[in-house]
Amino acid sequence: MRCEYACTTNSYKPFVPYMTYQKASKRADAILRKMTVDEKIEMIRGKGLHITEFKEYGILAVNFTDASQGVRLNAPSDTTSVNLTKKSVAFPAPIALAATWNTQLAYQYAQAIGEEARSKAINVLLGPGLNVYRISQNGRNFEYFGEDPYLISRLVENYVSGMQSTGTMAVIKHFVANNTDLDRRKSNSIVDERALHEIYMPGFKAGIDAGALGVMTSYNLVNGEWAGQSEYVIKQLLRRDLGFKGMVMSDWTSVWDAEKIIKSGQNLEMPNGESLKQTKELLNAGKVTIDQINQMVKPIMITCMMMGYYDKPALVKDAEKPYPQHEQVALETARQGIVLLKNSENTLPLSADAQIWVTGKYVSKNAQGGGSARVLGYNTINMTAALKQQFRNVKFIDQLTDDEIKNAPYIILSTGTNDAAAIDRLFSLSKAENEKIVRICSLNPHTIVVVNSGSGINMSDWKDKAVAIIYSWYPGQ
Repeated sequence: MRCEYACTTNSYKPFVPYMTYQKASKRADAILRKMTVDEKIEMIRGKGLHITEFKEYGILAVNFTDASQGVRLNAPSDTTSVNLTKKSVAFPAPIALAATWNTQLAYQYAQAIGEEARSKAINVLLGPGLNVYRISQNGRNFEYFGEDPYLISRLVENYVSGMQSTGTMAVIKHFVANNTDLDRRKSNSIVDERALHEIYMPGFKAGIDAGALGVMTSYNLVNGEWAGQSEYVIKQLLRRDLGFKGMVMSDWTSVWDAEKIIKSGQNLEMPNGESLKQTKELLNAGKVTIDQINQMVKPIMITCMMMGYYDKPALVKDAEKPYPQHEQVALETARQGIVLLKNSENTLPLSADAQIWVTGKYVSKNAQGGGSARVLGYNTINMTAALKQQFRNVKFIDQLTDDEIKNAPYIILSTGTNDAAAIDRLFSLSKAENEKIVRICSLNPHTIVVVNSGSGINMSDWKDKAVAIIYSWYPGQ
């Protein structure tokens, strides 16, 4: 499908860094020789959403932010502010981007988010997420690119290239085999080498080959050891097998043992390096070496140098500048990502004169994935407003009586799930919601069900009763 906006690239090209790895490595070695032990320890301990700066060595501040459906700037409770310093474009969820099968659009999507990040003085986006969709109930499936390693890889390489072309660094996450969010700090992914290399790691390889300079390790254990402090995960799988040389960071409070962290190949403990407070004691006891500390610090500096963060002028917030072109990319992604699962009797598209009664979960509020991926957006439009623009005869009724259901020429019934990080939801909708859909579809054979969700749901009870089913994922603003 042809994009309806001007695309800036027609083919994937790997990211070309501001500085070569070799030059950055020599420069980092020179700085390391000047730094004190305490300064090095500060460097490997995150500072919230920042890396510690040491201006005397030319090490400048680097700012992070959460990601997935755009640039996350707001606190979860902030839903009323109209100040653009707290808002950015709310893009469709990455699972919707994957449903477009459009690699060119993936580049544009990431490029727009990268430009948006820079306008908010953000250097590093903590995304994209590219864990493989293996469990439908996973609350973070909406943040990922689906279940197929090939499709994931093609999307991710374009995403990384588009993102980093703007000067915003991508952090591909969560390495590795992080496929459930229920008890994510305790789950143990027992997985063999073939499954890792054929299913779980191809997307990461594609991102690294495209030039991604950041990787975030996952919460889960991999074959019995927490990923963020595992030599097998970081030194063997990530650095040896995939050839990654950039910065590795832990997920938030996901590591525990300072000695293992230091020896694992990890570089940065986030958010505040609580476990690494013990580093000086371990050095004094001879359990770790200063060379191991240097090997943690050096990739952080190399990565920032390769992105030009120590040489280019500091970013300045451009809070008052919205980006209409980014909104167009978001809109095009939503359009192309929608999936028509069923369309009996060629019911869709409806004519502009069709009489439509609308009810359900996401009629007046927009469906959106929650947690660290939540983005407020601006210029939002809900189903009520959108349908009124397109159709002449639309009624919105919260609770339909049996007679109203039977007499409606067409019913659009909105349903879905509220997916978020740190939870796994049920595969089935609630009993009440499922019974409601069955009742309406049974009483009116011209019912069109619109589903907003981050992954699959059980439609067995009503899929044959609905005249049409549209899967709209989380379509952003």
